[in-house]
Amino acid sequence: MTAGVAPAQPTVIGPTMLVQGEVYASEGIHVRGRLEGTLHVNGGRLVIEEGGSVAAMVRAACVVVHGLLLGDTVASSSLTVCRVQFRAEAFNFTNSPMFGMPNQSFGSAAFGTITSAQNTPRQLQLALRLFF
Repeated sequence: MTAGVAPAQPTVIGPTMLVQGEVYASEGIHVRGRLEGTLHVNGGRLVIEEGGSVAAMVRAACVVVHGLLLGDTVASSSLTVCRVQFRAEAFNFTNSPMFGMPNQSFGSAAFGTITSAQNTPRQLQLALRLFF
């Protein structure tokens, strides 16, 4: 840092702003609004704040994600993800059978017996989603 020169402040993309296209920056960028396209941050860090979204190909030394990041990202130093979502879905959770029709062959030894179920067994699906 040079004496008498204030450190560079990051560029702020405000919550009501939409920036589209190729963006090149030599300082940091804080995104509170939307950025779409290509983003190159040389020497600074990209911070996507809560409520901010970046749908771009990103190249930066340091990326911190509190909002939404969609696209290819190259972080040469660090990538910090601040939001995780866990989801669980269950189908036929109690594993209750739905029996098929009984055998209708009158006079058969198997008359009236049920030999099949019409539904699928219990299924569980778990998902972990990282917002980065």
